[in-house]
This record gives sequence, structure tokens and C-alpha cells, in this order.
Amino acid sequence: MNEIVIKNKENEIFNFEFEGHQIRSILIDGDPWFVGKDLAEALEYTDPISAMRKLDKDDKISTLGNDSLSSNIFYGNNNKRAYPTLINEPGMYSLIMGSKLQTDNVTRFKKWITHDVLPSIRKHGGYIYGQENMTDDEIMSRALIVANSKLIALEEKNERLKNENVEKTSLMELLQGSKDRYLASEIAQCYGMSAISFNKLLNQFKIQKKVGGVWTLTKQYEGSEEEYMISTFKNMWENKEIVGKRKFNAWTKDGVLFIYKTLKEHGIVPTIENAITVVEG
Repeated sequence: MNEIVIKNKENEIFNFEFEGHQIRSILIDGDPWFVGKDLAEALEYTDPISAMRKLDKDDKISTLGNDSLSSNIFYGNNNKRAYPTLINEPGMYSLIMGSKLQTDNVTRFKKWITHDVLPSIRKHGGYIYGQENMTDDEIMSRALIVANSKLIALEEKNERLKNENVEKTSLMELLQGSKDRYLASEIAQCYGMSAISFNKLLNQFKIQKKVGGVWTLTKQYEGSEEEYMISTFKNMWENKEIVGKRKFNAWTKDGVLFIYKTLKEHGIVPTIENAITVVEG
């Protein structure tokens, strides 16, 4: 029997299961964070703690001594209170790509979490366990049970976005006009990520690497027929005077489309497209 296993209040723990593995998660500022140990075990890491140590510090957060997460109570196998490390979405992709086994189980997990869990969380603020095997009517029937809390959560999120003046942009909207270059921060916004997290993601997929503090294409893409990156400069100011220029690379239109196609092959699509996929599915 399918059960609704997610509660939609901010920072409230919800649980779901993948092939016998429990995976716990919470929403922080509307973004899903997962218990790192749960992810690592589902991905068949023999040493989950070591795997999490290798993640960038921006992609993980400890619940120990974190006042904002003090209301969340996690329990270990011995039913005693535990303080697990939480992993964000970029960190999860790092664990997926870092799994040396790359078994069918890892492949199924990646497809399941990118095609079912994440799109559902982004669209509804929740995931209904087993929903991939349910009809639309069954999903709607069970979703009505938590409809009230979803509406409250949605209202709170809309109010927060309004106050922060956050504007979601589709890639097609971004590419309209005569611009010849696009910043990583502009593209990242379409995916609901920060520029830092987005650049790390592109690095993990071996699209770009950092050379002398500047993100550049990896060798396999440097000789492409299309020009994916273009050099640009930013003025460096000191005491209201320009004291120098800093070089960085921006993305061309061909580069943005290349990023889109590459990430989509791995089940990663812009936020708006994810929402459309859930509605049409």
C-alpha cells in the first residue's frame, strides 16, 4: 500500500524508501537536503563517512549545534538521537558520480531521484511514496490528504520569494535578445542554484575546470566547432577608482545550449521545465 511519507512544513523531516534503503530529507529555504549517510548507503558506499568528508564544505551541513535545525530530531539505528550531516543537491550529484561501483542499483537510484523525487518536491513540496507506479487519480486522491499543508507552504514560499524579489527565468527567455555572453549566475538561476554550486556541478561533469582562478573548458571541449566560452573582463575598483581588470570566461548562446543538453542527459533540467514535466507526467 502506498503511503504519503512527506510533510510539507519547512525544516520538517520526511522519509522515503529506495529498494530497502531509508532516505531522510528536509526542506531548507525550499531546497531539499538529504541525510548524507542514507544517500551513501543507498549508493553502496562501503565507507559513507569517508565519502562525505570528500564533499565540498558548501554542499554539506551538520545538524549538531545548528540552532535553526534544533527542532528536527533524527534517530540512529539504536533509537538514540543522532546528529547527521545533511547533503544538498550538488552534493548528492557528487556522491552519485563518485560511486566507484556504478552498478545497476546506482543507475536506478539516479534515475529515480532525478525523475521522480526531485521534480515532485519542487512542484508539490512533497513526494508520495510509490507515486511512480500510481495513476494520476490515485496520486490526486492521496495528495488531497495533505493539500491544506501544501497550500500553506506554497503561500509562505510565494511570500518569501516576493519579499526577496526572486525571479525565475527559463533558458529560452534568457537566450532572447542580442546578448553574446551569459554569466554563470544567470544560467544558474534557471536551475535554482547559486553560481558557486552551478560551477561546481559543471566541474563535476567535466565540462569546465579552474585554471589560474578562471573557469575554462576542459580539454575535450576546447576544440569544438561551436564557441562555448568567450573571454571578458571585470573592472577592479579601489577608492572609487579602477585599479585593474580581472579576466573571466562567460558562456555564449551555443555554450548555454550545450550545458542544457549535457545536464539533461543526466536528468538535470531547469526549474521551470521540471515543473512542466511533473504536470504533464
